[in-house]
Amino acid sequence: ANVHRVAVDQFPHLPRIADRTQHVKARMDKLDPALFAEFPLANEVREWIDTHLPSGDYVCLLHSDLLPQNLLCDWQAFVRGDALVGIVDWEMARVGDPAYDLAIVSRGNRKVLGVVEGVEVLVEEYLNFGGKPISVTDVRVHELLLVLHWLEEAWREHQQPKAGGHGPGFYENQLRSLFGRAS
Repeated sequence: ANVHRVAVDQFPHLPRIADRTQHVKARMDKLDPALFAEFPLANEVREWIDTHLPSGDYVCLLHSDLLPQNLLCDWQAFVRGDALVGIVDWEMARVGDPAYDLAIVSRGNRKVLGVVEGVEVLVEEYLNFGGKPISVTDVRVHELLLVLHWLEEAWREHQQPKAGGHGPGFYENQLRSLFGRAS
């Protein structure tokens, strides 16, 4: 929430999206149209996203890689109740939809950082700490887009003679599970 309150005019050099809806549409446009022909579920997800676009023209500074390894915490300060946290690795920073940063944290997992219904808790705590007005659905849209991108990467990788990593079936199953929770 603190990152999202930083004035974006301090960062004219960062990539910038005009509004939250455009952020989602820009991420959708990066997907290969053939993905939707190859995976009917991907097409269903795309249609659902189109009907659940975030509203609001506000955008904010995004870290775009808010994973635990990029958060530094002074545990002694934490024990005293002064939760001093630093954030490192700003190479992916941009200006866009705040729900995107929360989707990076949750990554479509059922348990976010081990918490059941973690996305709901994450959004609630984010809003309690003065975050921008977003909903769980807004975060789900970006989670679904993340998994669609991973599905596309795996699909392309497994068209190569020496494919590695998870196959597209893994990400299709992840997409099916997440879509079931979102819709």
